[in-house]
Amino acid sequence: MEDCIKNDLKDLIREATKTLDRSTFVQEPTYTAALFGRLHKREIWSPSGQFLKIEGVPSTDRGYGSAEKSSGIDIGLVLTWEDEIGNCDRKAVLIQAKNDVLSIRGTTNAAENLASQSRKMLAISQNSVVMECPVDSSEPQIFEAIGVPPGWSPPPMSLSDFLVDQVLSCKFGDFEGNVVAIALSANRTLHISTNAPIPRNKPAWRRH
Repeated sequence: MEDCIKNDLKDLIREATKTLDRSTFVQEPTYTAALFGRLHKREIWSPSGQFLKIEGVPSTDRGYGSAEKSSGIDIGLVLTWEDEIGNCDRKAVLIQAKNDVLSIRGTTNAAENLASQSRKMLAISQNSVVMECPVDSSEPQIFEAIGVPPGWSPPPMSLSDFLVDQVLSCKFGDFEGNVVAIALSANRTLHISTNAPIPRNKPAWRRH
């Protein structure tokens, strides 16, 4: 993918988060729905014709918590590559969204709940993360969904860096069709499509 698209995507995410007032969107579902609403239908094009398109679906018609209860998934992130003749390849990342992740410690109910939700996601795919919803208008942070809270190998990675440096570069994400289908059935989805070529990288982010 061309650098100009990567840079514009990072700028787009940073600008979208700056406009969110957490005093209005206090709970994780309302925050992520508002963020996805700001990213929905945004497109980035390069002079050569490469594109990146975003669709943010803030909620489904199945009722809040339906997918999360069984799978631990708040958000399904799906990336689609489209070639010139219409063939598509897809991969997914499973996401649990939480406020103030690093404060969730020990044997508290919040810690046990987050650990339980993470285990459910990891049973489906190792390509699962926890997204910290910031208390201010800063950018969400991404933690690996591994270990007991807050055991996700701090420091985390910003959402924009995670998307560009890990997901778009093919260092993170699951190509299994059943995982993609589960991600698409999540209560909230973020779908990114591009006609850039698929990178052929091996996972490198994990530190364990």
